[in-house]
Amino acid sequence: MLQAIRSRAASWVVKALFVLLILSFAAWGITDYINRGTIGRVHVATVGDRTIEPQDLSRAIDTEIQRLRGMLGPGFDRDQARQFGIADSVLEQLISNLLIQQESQRLGLGVSDAGVRAAIVGDRLFAGADGQFDRTRFQSLLARANYTEARYVAELRQDLPRQHLLATLQRSVRAPQVLAETILRFREEQRVAMTAILPASLIPEPAAPTEDALVAFHRDNATRFTAPERRTATVLVLGPEQVIGGIDVPPSAVEEAYRLRVGEFTTPGRRQVTQLLFADEAAAKAARERLVGGTPMAEVAADPANLAGAETSLGEITERDLPRDLAGPVFAAAANSVIEPVRSPLGWHVFSIGAVTAEVVQPFEAVREQLALDLRRERALDRVIQLTNRLEDALSSNASLEEAAQEVGAALIKAERVDRRGFTEDRTRPAGLPTGDAVLRTIFETAEGRTTQRVIEADRETMVAVRVDGVAAPQLRPLDEVRTSVLASWIAAERDRALRTLAEATAERIRTGTAFQEALPEGVTEAAVSEPFTREGRDTPIPAALVAQLFQSPVGTVAVAQAADGYMVAQLADIRTITPDPSTIDQQRQNFSAGMGEDVVRQFEQALRQRYTVTINRREVERAF
Repeated sequence: MLQAIRSRAASWVVKALFVLLILSFAAWGITDYINRGTIGRVHVATVGDRTIEPQDLSRAIDTEIQRLRGMLGPGFDRDQARQFGIADSVLEQLISNLLIQQESQRLGLGVSDAGVRAAIVGDRLFAGADGQFDRTRFQSLLARANYTEARYVAELRQDLPRQHLLATLQRSVRAPQVLAETILRFREEQRVAMTAILPASLIPEPAAPTEDALVAFHRDNATRFTAPERRTATVLVLGPEQVIGGIDVPPSAVEEAYRLRVGEFTTPGRRQVTQLLFADEAAAKAARERLVGGTPMAEVAADPANLAGAETSLGEITERDLPRDLAGPVFAAAANSVIEPVRSPLGWHVFSIGAVTAEVVQPFEAVREQLALDLRRERALDRVIQLTNRLEDALSSNASLEEAAQEVGAALIKAERVDRRGFTEDRTRPAGLPTGDAVLRTIFETAEGRTTQRVIEADRETMVAVRVDGVAAPQLRPLDEVRTSVLASWIAAERDRALRTLAEATAERIRTGTAFQEALPEGVTEAAVSEPFTREGRDTPIPAALVAQLFQSPVGTVAVAQAADGYMVAQLADIRTITPDPSTIDQQRQNFSAGMGEDVVRQFEQALRQRYTVTINRREVERAF
């Protein structure tokens, strides 16, 4: 948004620059510039003789964001996707696809109509509850991805040779069985240990420390008791909320918005649809005549010529659930009718129309207030853009933050002694302070007493400027201020040291020949034999540090490590080597083979980059995002 704001700049500095640019073009001529800028389209990338268009990349990015939202939650947005590097990873995948598509074409690989049909019908993504191809699900998924059936079939026809080539490369690599077996033996090897917990309750509270001891502990552990840097800042906030109160929208504009957006307030019509699918028109027409003549749908669907093998109920669908070339005839038909056969890339369709539910449109009066609010907010955003130019002019001319706020009607927020996360000393956030990282980062990067000379984009709608009024550097809190906390930490550290010493002494007694149970100190009455555990330490209460030690040592080794409720002493009692069963070895071998196959594919792609030149337009990549 900030770039859009600045592109509309109206300050005298920018106007002067425009004059200079106009004079320059007048002197040098603009023919070459025009020819260069208008001949041909701008591509995101060129791969050999193929191109990736901005809309292709944008569509692929949207698809990936939707996929990640399903994994990470609906809050995953484009800003987070940008931080994850989604644009680059998606672009690399598109480039990879084009490289292998071109190589497939060079090798003369292709696919027949029957192959395309088999790929669609056999795709488990389009399978219904019965595991069979579900036409309704197929069309619904295409509509959701903004695909027509014809476009999907065309792209699949191009992509299948690529998939076949990749599959051939991947299947050409097989991991050796000895590799899979060796790694499985290593991974599944188990240990058994005698263990005992020495709880913190074994150690009594130490005598009160001397003042010198407390002073030394406070000094030696300064990071625990140091107050973070805090800053006091005045933040100018300019967003829709600050200007919307002065914006009126005439009734005619609200009525026009309703006319343009009526689709948002329309519940589309629905109808029950059942279909049959035939390879040729004659069979489809014969089936329709039988249905119109009263033959039951189930009987007609049993005709061997019906490619689906049975009637396919699409359920209650809307016009958007079908490709455009099929939706027109289906939604033009009357209820309880059978339409003439319609052709698609999959064959000839015979649709039987059942009950019809008409579309419902919310009346203007029901949405008038919401539309008016939307329009006011849109105009408020435009107003923010205009005011931002004035705000930057004021800041660049050294106006105070208060004067600049008065100039544009912005709000001033006082952030008193906030830390880098925006919290005050009482663990609250200043009311009205934008929460974006950019605001806090600016507060902590601006020198004390300075005001930012440019506005900062807090979010897509809100602009801010900052003045840092005070800086409190990180400093060690005085002992008297944190005495209670220091004392508690000293006691905990002393007890932990004493318990560690006791655990090490216990371990040493076991090492020198004392039986495990007898070596335990008074108050520890229970030793346990652990369940067998692996190197990964899954499903075992033994701390990871102990697991690592016991897997590096012979039987009889004694080790100590801190546990959740004290210290654990353990002695390795047994090493168990596991012989994997053949099915597990085979599965592991398949996994390794798949990974090795992926490595081969990556090397193949790198080789193709030598055959097909790849160029990327980074500017267009950013614009497409």
